[in-house]
Amino acid sequence: MVGAQLTPEELHRRERNRSKVRRSYYRKIFNLNELRAQVDTLEDKYEHLLQMQEKQSVFHASQSLTEPLTEAESLLDLTLEPLEDLEALDKMEPIEPLSIAMEPPVSREKRLLHLARVRKGLYEENESLRSRGMEFAKAYGSLQHLVDVRTEDDELENAESKRTQLMVWRRFVIAECLEINRVAYRRIMDYLEKQRHRPHKGTTLGWTDRRRLSDGVMSYCFSKFFAKRSSAELAETTWKLATDVKRMGCFFSVYLHVNMHAVQRVDMNNVVCLRTVNQADHDVVVKSLFLLTRFETEKGIIMLMHGLDPSRVENDFTMLDMVGKAEVWQDDFRWVLFEDGTNGCRMSYGGFVLVDHPWEQFWLCEVLLLTLRWESAVVAPLFTLRAN
Repeated sequence: MVGAQLTPEELHRRERNRSKVRRSYYRKIFNLNELRAQVDTLEDKYEHLLQMQEKQSVFHASQSLTEPLTEAESLLDLTLEPLEDLEALDKMEPIEPLSIAMEPPVSREKRLLHLARVRKGLYEENESLRSRGMEFAKAYGSLQHLVDVRTEDDELENAESKRTQLMVWRRFVIAECLEINRVAYRRIMDYLEKQRHRPHKGTTLGWTDRRRLSDGVMSYCFSKFFAKRSSAELAETTWKLATDVKRMGCFFSVYLHVNMHAVQRVDMNNVVCLRTVNQADHDVVVKSLFLLTRFETEKGIIMLMHGLDPSRVENDFTMLDMVGKAEVWQDDFRWVLFEDGTNGCRMSYGGFVLVDHPWEQFWLCEVLLLTLRWESAVVAPLFTLRAN
C-alpha cells in the first residue's frame, strides 16, 4: 500500500540507493578479505625470518666455539716438541690450562629471538582465548534468551491455568464419557462402511482424500498407511501430543490465532477442552467445547473429539479476549482411527463440519495441513535434505 503511493522517480531513487549500499557492503567485504590475506602472508614471512635468524645464530655460536679450540691446539703442539732429556722435562714449569668456554654465552640476538617466539606464542594464546570468550558470550546470550522465553511462557501458562480454574461449569463424569463413546463409535463405523465403496478424490503426499458436501455439512476422511509402525505406538504418541494443549495449539496455522485450554481432565483417557479461533480479519470468535477421548475397538484404537453443549459453561474466561467481536459456538466431531495391518498401520482422520460460517470454507485445507504437521511430528519429516 505504501509502494502504491510512491512515484516512479521515488521508486527509482530508492532502488538506486539500495544498489549503492549493496555495492558498498560488498566492497568492504572484499577489502576485509584482502587485508586478512595480507595478514596471513606477513605472518608467514615473519615465521620464515625467525627461522632464518635462529639458523644464523646457531652458525655464529658454532664459529665462536671453533676459534678458541684452534688456538688451544696450536699452543699444545708447541709445548710437545721433542725434548733432549727427561730431566729438562721435569724442570719445566707446569703449563696452566687455557680457559676454554665449552658453551658460548647467550647472545643478545638469541635472547631477542627467544622473546619474539614467546611473544608470538602469547599472541596466539590471547587470540584463542578471545575467540573462546566470544563463543561463550554468544552461547550464554542464546541460553539466557531461551531461559527468558521459558520463564515468560511459564508465567503465561500459570496465568492461563489460574484463569481456567476460575471457569464455572458442570463437570463431566465417566458415565457421560462412555455414553458419548458408544454413540460416536456407531456413527464412525456407519460412515466408514459407506465410504468403503466410494473412490477417493485423489492423493496428496500419500494421503487419500474422501469428502462430500451434503445439506451444508462437509464430511471428510484422510487416510495413509505407515509401514513398520504399530497402532499402539502411533496412538500413544498422538495422545500425548493432543492432550498437551500448548503444543496442540501450535499445530494450527498462525493466522488463525488458535488457543487451546484443558478445562477438565476426567481420567487418563478423557479430557474436556475448549478451543478458540480469533482471526484478526474476522469479526467473530469461533469457539468449540469438546471431549477428547480414546478407546480401543475391534477395528483399532480410536481418538475422538466430540462437541459438547456450551451451556454447561457458566463463566467463560475467554470473553476477555473478545473485545468488539461476536461469539459463535461450533459443534466439533472429529476422529482418528489407527488400524494394524500387514507390516504396518493405517491412520484415518475424518470428521464432519458445518459450512455456515466463513471460517469453515477453508477448514478442509486446514485439516490437510494438520495431517501433514501431525505426520512430521509423530512419524517422520515429509522432506529430508541429503548430502551429496
